[in-house]
Amino acid sequence: MTGESKGWMKAALLTTAAFYSLWAVWVLGWPIQSLTWAGLTTIAPSGPDLALWRFSGLVDLVLAGGLVAASVKPCQYWPVTTVGLALHSAATVGFALSVRAGDLPASCWTAVFVHDAIWCFPLGAVLHGVRCRDTERKASGCRDVQSFALRTKTQYGVSLQEMSHLSPVLIVFLRQLGCPLCLESVTRLAERRKEIEKHGVQIALVHMCKGPGGDAVLERCGLGDLPRISDPNLSLYHAFGLRRASIAHFIGPKVILRMLRAGAKYGFGKALGDGTQMPGVFFVFHGEVLRSYRHQSVADRVDLLALVSQQDYPIAS
Repeated sequence: MTGESKGWMKAALLTTAAFYSLWAVWVLGWPIQSLTWAGLTTIAPSGPDLALWRFSGLVDLVLAGGLVAASVKPCQYWPVTTVGLALHSAATVGFALSVRAGDLPASCWTAVFVHDAIWCFPLGAVLHGVRCRDTERKASGCRDVQSFALRTKTQYGVSLQEMSHLSPVLIVFLRQLGCPLCLESVTRLAERRKEIEKHGVQIALVHMCKGPGGDAVLERCGLGDLPRISDPNLSLYHAFGLRRASIAHFIGPKVILRMLRAGAKYGFGKALGDGTQMPGVFFVFHGEVLRSYRHQSVADRVDLLALVSQQDYPIAS
């Protein structure tokens, strides 16, 4: 996890913990005043009802301590955050049902909003961030699996790993070649090919076409001589953590507009591969992935020159 993403999660958890600590101090130190502000004047100022109110303050204090602990490692201690979210979601729903049944006055809604409902959002955001981080981690691919996948040979009989020991290799995983956005990206790659190769970098392509259709498209775009691998089973795509697209990857004004523009220029051809498989680009040297870009949308444009121009590696002579 990046420091920035971890930072906002920590800030959200600590802010929530600070509120519940202050609330607990208020409830435990000034129970009558807090009851009055909460609109729960029907509760007796003494006896079991007041004891229960004070007990709720203790619960908040324990929850605050748990959230402080969770802020140290948000992704590891996510169950604590889940408990906090479940507790306050249930409290919000419970108060709503009690007000509807007439067991509690409607005046307590302000307290419910301040104490429970509003804090469901930061806790939910943290859990969503944890889930996204876990998805990103799973999508990064296993290093050993990638090393094995690099042994796959191109049409020239040379493996990607062997190529990477001679010079850096830019491995471009393509979407299905009937997609106008893919045709656009292949055309842009052909236009920048010489600039990329000036940096001492070889280019290798991975596509998912079974027959000669894919080779014909690449030949037509001026990339027919590049080393390439046909991967119709998507084993290399999966080894490098390239996921399948969901409906969210195809919708949105940006995606639709770019698809229409590319379609007007390149046409909509027959699908040559799995249309749901996402593409990606990997910069590999000596069998190690130095830099990569995994598309988050089918309309993403990757700056290939930026991936190869930062020469933090020795050029093989």
